[in-house]
Amino acid sequence: MNVKILAFAKISASVRPRALAHLALALAILLALPAFAACSYGDWAGGPAAGAAESGGGGGGAGAGSSDGSGGAGGADANGSGSGNGGGGVTITLIEALANPVRSEAIGKAAADFMAENEGVEIELLSPPTEQASAKIAQMLMAGQDIDILEVRGWYMMQYIDSGWIRPIDDLVSGWDGYGLIAKNMRQEALGKVWGLAIGQLRSGIFYRADWLAEAGLELPTGADWTFERLYELALGMTDPSKNRYGWVFRGAGHAVDQFIGPYLASALGREGTHSEEYLFTPGGGSIYRTDEAKRAFEMYIDLYKYCSPPDSGAWAFTQQLDAFTSGAACFMRQDSDAIPVLEANMGDDAWSIAPLPVGEKTRHTFKIDGKGGDFWGMTSFTEDRLAAWEFLKYIGSPQQSSRIALNTGLIPPHAGAFVGDPEYDRPFYRAFFYMDNHPELYVASNFASDLPYASRMGEFASMSDADIQSVLLGRADISETLERWAQFWEDARGAG
Repeated sequence: MNVKILAFAKISASVRPRALAHLALALAILLALPAFAACSYGDWAGGPAAGAAESGGGGGGAGAGSSDGSGGAGGADANGSGSGNGGGGVTITLIEALANPVRSEAIGKAAADFMAENEGVEIELLSPPTEQASAKIAQMLMAGQDIDILEVRGWYMMQYIDSGWIRPIDDLVSGWDGYGLIAKNMRQEALGKVWGLAIGQLRSGIFYRADWLAEAGLELPTGADWTFERLYELALGMTDPSKNRYGWVFRGAGHAVDQFIGPYLASALGREGTHSEEYLFTPGGGSIYRTDEAKRAFEMYIDLYKYCSPPDSGAWAFTQQLDAFTSGAACFMRQDSDAIPVLEANMGDDAWSIAPLPVGEKTRHTFKIDGKGGDFWGMTSFTEDRLAAWEFLKYIGSPQQSSRIALNTGLIPPHAGAFVGDPEYDRPFYRAFFYMDNHPELYVASNFASDLPYASRMGEFASMSDADIQSVLLGRADISETLERWAQFWEDARGAG
């Protein structure tokens, strides 16, 4: 039973009317995203999920999804979605936004299992390189093409809703017992409707080379002594360009602001300096980017690049970060839990580990995301076989399948109590997340609030800020004017929301 891995479809020249209102925004995202085709996990024409499906979950290969290498089933019409597959059956197309070999293999295995249980249904899995996925998904949605189910990043939810790209599934979940098992803070609800099923929760930490620290006879600080300033000192001390060893894995692209500036700023402002419901603003209503702490965060971010990172890392994103870390080029990186399976597959368990996020030097605490939001499987508004798409959607969203996918992709399962009660998560690489959960005095639950009206601007800001960071790194802009631009962006967005 094959999981088809499609070559990237040619985009139709016609754009659906519902997308016109957001065409300028989506084009801005497309133009601002740099190209990373040369070095990215996954292959648009045939990725590791194909190997997983062929072998029943064995080692991920790079072969095409079908024996003849063809990219898809015959009989797809102009809209493609939910169409017949030449054998009188139904084809459901799903696209990932965060593909990597291990993750695509896990999703491909779930798709193969579903097809084995549902004769006449074919699942086509699209796995674009992570660094290009947001742009490619937006491009396909604008054209109304070939997607039935898609992975929606939390910060894009309102943009997709406003554009009419995804449809609510209230009537479908109302008759499904599985929805009540999803943790309340991971339910994808906005505007009084349900928009999808949670995939799982990404958790952040500081990944580090344990072998380097052991070699140097060093131990990481713990508790309130583990600050960003101490992290910087350690990264600087580990840097030796003459040996091609660096203390920090820099990231200057792909939501780069969330890599260091955002986490540092959250810890520096803390509860007293951040709005209780809107983390991008201070209690007084001004943007957090107008604060002195924002300038310090940006300055330390640039210092990490100048003094602690490989010279060519200025435009690195997820893939390049993991390559540098696994190859032994750098010691520390801030990364999300979806990197865990990739590192487990490529490194010995004793070579690396994960530390909790550092806390603020003055506040002695920071935030962990534990509120509304997160990534989810959504259904496009133009799927042609809604009920068939729902059958697969609820299959991969069921407790059994979602827990298996989460475990194999480094996510925290979306179902209440699953993380705490699952012995599979009792491994060293997850202990940092348990630590943060068990120390609320240091790690305060934060409301991501992806359903706020201005949250639809998250994707636009990510592209804009990536371009701005490149300008600062190249000396074409300074930190103060960049922060002013960011502050004005969010204050205007909030006012218009």
